[in-house]
Amino acid sequence: MVITNVKIVTLDKVIENGYVIISGDKILSVNEGHYQGEDKDIIDGGNKILMPGFIDVHIHGSAGIDFMDASEEDYKIISTSLFKEGVTGYLATTLTSDLDSLIKVAKNVKKAIKDNPSLIGIHLEGPYINAKYKGAQNELYIRKPDILEFDKLNEASGNNIRYISLAPEVEGSL
Repeated sequence: MVITNVKIVTLDKVIENGYVIISGDKILSVNEGHYQGEDKDIIDGGNKILMPGFIDVHIHGSAGIDFMDASEEDYKIISTSLFKEGVTGYLATTLTSDLDSLIKVAKNVKKAIKDNPSLIGIHLEGPYINAKYKGAQNELYIRKPDILEFDKLNEASGNNIRYISLAPEVEGSL
């Protein structure tokens, strides 16, 4: 397949008029100019912008659904909603909460990640943060880092915790 007549955003430049050659699920080449080949599967991009999808590492939900309450089925709705906005990968971000609530999120992500390729893991926002800089996090659930608690969460998630917001200055965080 070839996508022609597109403005292509790359890491270091913008190609004003280019084309992309794709085979299966792999991009073979990104090129400037007009396609001159014989490929039968050509898509005219209509001079639109073609760029890599966004990866959101800090998002609490989408389509009116919060990850703290999301069921396994809700992740399909969230993934579709985000994809329409150009997000091709995301981390389900938690709130600072009680252990049972965080384990529930972790278990749902473990199940949902199998059917949602854009769900790439969990961003654990707290509970191991500094109350002085808590922002919108509920101070009732802020606690000192606990490696055994974290291990329970990570195990419940199927080892899918990818990012953690924690306060390095808090005792026990290192």
